[in-house]
Amino acid sequence: MTRLSSSRQEAADVGSLRALARCGLVLAALLLPHAAASAPLDYLAIEANEGGSAGGHVAVRLGDEVFHLQHESDGLLRLHRDPTSVFRVHYALLQNRPVQVTRLDAPDGTVTALRDRLMRRLLVEAAERDRVAALEADVQLYAALADHPDGLADVVWPVRAAGYFVPDSFAAADDAAGTSAAIAAVRRAVVEAYGAAFLPRRLAAIRSQLAALPSSANAPGEPVRDDGFGGGRRTTDAAAYPVFAPTASTRLSELLEQRTALELLMAAPALRADALAADADAPLLSDAERGVLSALAQRRRNGLVDLVASSRPDWGYPLLLGLARLAAIEASLRDNRLRVLDAWPSAAVAPPLPDAGQRAAYFAALLEQTALYATRERRKCLAAAECREPDYARLEAATNRRIEMGRAARDDRAPRAAADPLVPARPALRRDLGLASPPADGPAAVAAAQAALAAYRAELAAREGYNVVTRNCATELLVMLDDAAQQHRVRPPWQAIPFVSAQAAADEFTVVGRETWPSFRAQDAPSTWRGQLAELTTVTAQRYRPTARDSTFLFFTDGAVAVRPLLGTANLAVGLTGGALGLATWPVDGGRRLRGGLLGALYSLPELAFVNLRKGTTSYLTTAEIEREEAMSDSPAISDKR
Repeated sequence: MTRLSSSRQEAADVGSLRALARCGLVLAALLLPHAAASAPLDYLAIEANEGGSAGGHVAVRLGDEVFHLQHESDGLLRLHRDPTSVFRVHYALLQNRPVQVTRLDAPDGTVTALRDRLMRRLLVEAAERDRVAALEADVQLYAALADHPDGLADVVWPVRAAGYFVPDSFAAADDAAGTSAAIAAVRRAVVEAYGAAFLPRRLAAIRSQLAALPSSANAPGEPVRDDGFGGGRRTTDAAAYPVFAPTASTRLSELLEQRTALELLMAAPALRADALAADADAPLLSDAERGVLSALAQRRRNGLVDLVASSRPDWGYPLLLGLARLAAIEASLRDNRLRVLDAWPSAAVAPPLPDAGQRAAYFAALLEQTALYATRERRKCLAAAECREPDYARLEAATNRRIEMGRAARDDRAPRAAADPLVPARPALRRDLGLASPPADGPAAVAAAQAALAAYRAELAAREGYNVVTRNCATELLVMLDDAAQQHRVRPPWQAIPFVSAQAAADEFTVVGRETWPSFRAQDAPSTWRGQLAELTTVTAQRYRPTARDSTFLFFTDGAVAVRPLLGTANLAVGLTGGALGLATWPVDGGRRLRGGLLGALYSLPELAFVNLRKGTTSYLTTAEIEREEAMSDSPAISDKR
């Protein structure tokens, strides 16, 4: 019974991490704790800044969590949830945008209903993203099969986490690497629990299922169910979680992961030489830490024994990942140094570094933060009486980020960034898929898969597509707030403007209080006139750490209302000059100077009419600055009269 509970927990942990993984603020999300609390209800209006934030932004805070909608690259409006401290660091500090907070005295029932709608919408959107990914994979699968009508020998398909044991093309594991005693122990335990014939019999059943996979594309499937969350869709019905039949590519991936996991379990290979990452600056394992890791390995072995017999269709990847992590613990105990799987995805991006003048301070700050995060997670996991799977996953991610930052600083390159949390999934391309034959009409199968994907994307776009006036972050939050309060009203179009929507929400409830979360440049602003003058220009400001994406300008005009048109004229001239110079430097800098100059001129135009949009951004924060923001988040200034 214990082993069954462990395996289910591990599978659930992996599934939830994959479903909720997203790109966001990496370091702040890692450094600051995540917690949830109940009411009160705060409506947040975030001031504009250049880039995609020129219209402002809105969010709601429920306790210690902030919910807000963002326009994603696929054209859809998607809900995000952040701890208050992370949201403040991201918007007020890194994006340098003041946040106006209005506390509303909403009935407890309204707050509870709003939280329920928000949480269910997060789940529905995660299912929708998975569905899109599955349909995209169907197109890739049928296109690959159509390209090889005479046979399947050259068709390859990725198998997640297999790359920790075998290379692409799925050659046998490196014999020189030897075998893993820990994985061999799992194999023996499986034989003891289920008999010597269990693994070969289950492997044969998987191969039969692979051979029986459909040879034509699935139909588009059922339409998206109404989620009941508003968003332009008023309803009082309960939310319906969209459940779809698995696509051909989904079943292929699941069966190949199952097959690969069992084959590797039977072979018990050691990890590849490049599978592990170790922080050379971290201390050696203490006796107590070794004991905690040994106990974790034993629990993981028990869980993997149960996972082998799971009836879930997606047990293959958790088993592969569990075996790889078990082998990583084995290596840690052998070398007496913490070693974790290299969790960086191949698609990890490296944002551009700040200018050379900031480079040393940038690396110093981020090295300190990643070291602090790794030390904290090591203490939570290895100094505890028992290290749980989620604790180990956070330690694994923290170690990966610490190692990456150290290497980036040594090489003077941009560090990679990826979705938080980092979930190891290094794939290997498998060639022997085990399919019986390609589709009889390959082009028709590809067309059917493309039609299914297009139909689903069109359905989502019609329901959740971003529109600057009719469906944006402001309109969606107001509709959900109306539904939670059981109000049914037609909103005027001007309430799509973020700061107008904040006033609309304030007009409909009793306002308990207001406060402002100051931007980074407004914090610790100088009190002397000399200091204030220095902060007025990008050249002399001490509270400005520009990112590589900032536009070209000279004067900050957010605090200079009376002379804003005059300063805006100067900014316009600086931007145009920078753009002209950018034409000459384009071959060298890839158009960076040209882009900055043109954007600088563009965002200077509103300043001529006394309107400020641009405020500059912040390339890095010190640990002390993040911790101060965390303390401010934990001690809100607004008093709650209820």
